[in-house]
Amino acid sequence: MVTYALSNDGLPIYDARDRTLITAGGAICDIGGHRIWHFDPRGEPLQGGETDATGPAIAQPPLVARLQFLMSISGARPFATAGGAIRLAVTPARASRDPIDCTTKTGSSLCDHATKTLLTDNKDAFNLKSDGLMNFLDAINRRGRECGWEIFTINNTADDAKNLLTEHGDLTIQNAVDHATVVLQAAPVTRSAQEEGQLFACINNSVTQGAIDVLNLRQDKFLVPAPVDECSGTCFLRVIIAEAQVDNRATTNLLLGQLTSGLPDVMAKKGGNVKSFNLQVLSIVRRVKRCGTDPGSVLPQLLRVCMSVDDNEGRKVR
Repeated sequence: MVTYALSNDGLPIYDARDRTLITAGGAICDIGGHRIWHFDPRGEPLQGGETDATGPAIAQPPLVARLQFLMSISGARPFATAGGAIRLAVTPARASRDPIDCTTKTGSSLCDHATKTLLTDNKDAFNLKSDGLMNFLDAINRRGRECGWEIFTINNTADDAKNLLTEHGDLTIQNAVDHATVVLQAAPVTRSAQEEGQLFACINNSVTQGAIDVLNLRQDKFLVPAPVDECSGTCFLRVIIAEAQVDNRATTNLLLGQLTSGLPDVMAKKGGNVKSFNLQVLSIVRRVKRCGTDPGSVLPQLLRVCMSVDDNEGRKVR
């Protein structure tokens, strides 16, 4: 059995060149298998009672450095670059932008959380219907905040940065493909590349089998080809948005119609409940904005129509 060499107090032992050593069969050896004895600053042996080594004692690194080493080999540090900047964070995944070391227990747990389904009940899996897309995107946004995902900002054809979750009407599928290709081609693997894979797995676990069957027909739009040969979560999401047809012009026109002449019908369906009416109008405005249309163009007409809408007590909506 080979382990890292530890002193009597359980801390790792280093040689004169600041390399950590190993023990093999009870003997402390360097990487080449040569046996080495070490003494503390008082000249006493560090392990095993060996007393036949000569020469000055080898100074050991500070306690903090040795404790950090123990943390890294125990799997307590989930990020691959130990020297990366560490900051206080609301969630563990947001503590660092270093790549996640998936070989550690903590790193594996971070990935498991990121890729699990967005839903508490599988019967609520997203089925690509446009009326459920906004809630689906909101759920992805919440997961992204938990996991520290920073992959949703993509440049459009005019080279303007847009958020895929809230401004997808200004982004084409090709914009997403170009962005993901650059991210996934980076070497060594970056945190953003890992997030592309996490998002893909998360979405794949959160949609119906029927949706997967439809999406697989457009695999060429979210599987970045060789030499990358990886699935992109952002491309997958943009394809889903297109399939849900929220950015279809006819759908946008329908939504704009609901914000103007259709408001009396909305109020009637809400039974004259002003609070429910307002929430429905805000929901429609959000959907219009996500389609890439500025609802401000219909605000004057919206205000005029609202002035004519009565609540269930005969009062005008203000």
